[in-house]
Amino acid sequence: SNAAADVVYQPQASYDDETFAALKANNYLLHRWNFNRNARDSVGESDALFHGNVAYSGNTSVSLSGGNFGASWIDLGANAIPATAGDAPFTIEMWTTLHSRTTWGEAFSFGSARPSGNIMVGATGIIFTYNNSSSLPSFLPCGLNDTSYQVATSQIALGKEYHLAIVVVPDGAGGANVTCYMHDAATGELFGKATQTLANWTTSRIVQNYFWLGHSLWNRSS
Repeated sequence: SNAAADVVYQPQASYDDETFAALKANNYLLHRWNFNRNARDSVGESDALFHGNVAYSGNTSVSLSGGNFGASWIDLGANAIPATAGDAPFTIEMWTTLHSRTTWGEAFSFGSARPSGNIMVGATGIIFTYNNSSSLPSFLPCGLNDTSYQVATSQIALGKEYHLAIVVVPDGAGGANVTCYMHDAATGELFGKATQTLANWTTSRIVQNYFWLGHSLWNRSS
């Protein structure tokens, strides 16, 4: 979503039809994938593409099988944020449930990168992952020192739904404040939060080659 700078992030269990209509009418919402038995983008024009073992789970979600690299993932398309947005703030949010642990399993990857050994070369964007063997939830803003930042000090519970949000707010000096929130989706209780102020890192500098769920550029990740 793309919102004005004075909009304060609030966790949502879901968006009712009235709230959804208001967000869309004010151009605060750029894309929305409900996964209500279809892959349609109900706001924009970037319908999802399913790869491998992807199945609908109920009427409002999909299930990825996990497993080997590339076995199960979703492609949400490129250029999710239009160039006309300039350096406007934006938020990426999703509701996610982890059913098994894996090293460097990625919930989503947004932006661009080129793998080179254990580092990222020419990377811009954001990755949300479960960091190394500890499986602690972490986010990684690519393109600087490629450091991952832990969102919480404990592992998330398997089989439990969490609300995840990445909020990017430009600081007016060529950089941005990037905050990752995790909430218990059922209660709204804050599970973890991490904020980083990043110099020379703005919305317009992100090369948006991809937006993936459950997929990585690196074949040792999933």
